[in-house]
Amino acid sequence: MRILLDQAGPISEAYSRVRWEDTPVGHPDGWTATLRTTVDMMLRSEFPMTLLWGPSYVLIYNHAYVQLIGDKHPYALGRTAEEIFPEVWDLVGPLMEGVRASGRPVYMQDEYVPLHRRGFLEDCWFTFCYSPVRNTAGEVEGVLDVATETTREVVFRRRMDILARLSLGIPEDAALDVIGETAVVMLRKETSDVAEVDLVPDDRDELPLHFATWDGTPIHVPVPTTAPVELALRLMPTPTVVVDEDFRSFLGLAAATIGQALDRAHAVAVQRRMNEVQRQMSEAFQRSLLPRQGGIGETEIAVRYRPAVEVAQLGGDWYDFFPLRDGGLGVVIGDVAGHDQRAAAAMAQVRNLVRGIALSIGDDAPSAVLESLERVLEISATDVVATAVVARVLPLEEGRMDVTWSNAGHPPPVVIDPDGTARLLTSEPDLLLGVDAHTSRHQHRTVLEPGATLVLYTDGLVESRAQTLDDGLDRLLDCLTGVQDHELEQLCDDMLATAPDSDDDVALLLLRS
Repeated sequence: MRILLDQAGPISEAYSRVRWEDTPVGHPDGWTATLRTTVDMMLRSEFPMTLLWGPSYVLIYNHAYVQLIGDKHPYALGRTAEEIFPEVWDLVGPLMEGVRASGRPVYMQDEYVPLHRRGFLEDCWFTFCYSPVRNTAGEVEGVLDVATETTREVVFRRRMDILARLSLGIPEDAALDVIGETAVVMLRKETSDVAEVDLVPDDRDELPLHFATWDGTPIHVPVPTTAPVELALRLMPTPTVVVDEDFRSFLGLAAATIGQALDRAHAVAVQRRMNEVQRQMSEAFQRSLLPRQGGIGETEIAVRYRPAVEVAQLGGDWYDFFPLRDGGLGVVIGDVAGHDQRAAAAMAQVRNLVRGIALSIGDDAPSAVLESLERVLEISATDVVATAVVARVLPLEEGRMDVTWSNAGHPPPVVIDPDGTARLLTSEPDLLLGVDAHTSRHQHRTVLEPGATLVLYTDGLVESRAQTLDDGLDRLLDCLTGVQDHELEQLCDDMLATAPDSDDDVALLLLRS
């Protein structure tokens, strides 16, 4: 007996208090050689082990095993496994019986084994092996349990999965109240950790994250956020969960995940408000550079401008129309390279120059206007690259229109004839503006029948990363075929509605006699 007590180490006193002669294994002086040898090996090990001896599986264990069974020690020494582990006997009892009957070991990894070891039924996981202990005759006299607890690892993985789902499941562009509702719905599904959960107003002056020892009342954890809300998680743990530092850290991370979602949503909302203010200001500036739509004389005109950049709402596309000295109508569509304030400023400069030149030179032919514009740009050292179509529209008898135009590298105009046919006014385009100040400009002429529509547009209507210019022109002709009776305003809206998603802005000018 003295040898046994010496080997028991930190739990030798517990061994000394057991009346072994009253247990099924009897006094140590009468133990079999197999039992003595096995106990000697077990007590010398630092790894958690228990010997389950005889047909009633009496517990004899080492000091490392105590941490696994908690307050079941020291009562468990010398007691039967069924008495000590009634909460899991349906699981472990058949395993022990199987090992004893078959003589083969059983290995279990991360097995759920809930235990009463701290005054309540607690979620526990273990990796363990039941091995037969044989005497010299080869008979199984007992079962050796070598175990390690994996509760912390299992629960950690589970909680990390919960936090990942929570982070991914909360929409980033949702309203603040939607984020809170979504988070609560998701956490209520995680019944392994929380029995009840709500997101409530946090109206207390101070609420530390590391709350005191749990007393069974609802736990409040503040949600850290820069959003204009003060919230806290109010929850009740699942009865089988240990409320320890790991659990507190998990709740803190859950609250922080919700807080980050609120921060992102608040930042997006603020940015959207700032963008909207800037968009309104920029669009107002952009439209102030363009003429108001309407008509001149008997000529009906409709125009549209759709900005490309959501925030800036500025670009280089423009349209213009103005009466000429000879009674005709000057019509311009153009596109200065760029989609920012510089492009808009350059566009305003070119637009005003075109109008001023057309109204001041003796020859208001479109080709002459563009040639004069090139010379002015060169003299002023203005670094501008642009495309443009400048047209002169003269009314003829019986409602017809004489259209003369010059094209500086711009997509060709479209004519919708009175019979609904849509056709391109194709011609070999001249160089872009700003490339060669001394290039010769050509002009072209056509006569439109009464009711025909002239369509001028910029390349954002027909070209995008996902669509070539040729494909875009074919699509535009299909869109404009058979719409000769449509109102110009509706026709503008329809064209923009069918335009491809593009990083470019779009300008439209439609003219009908």
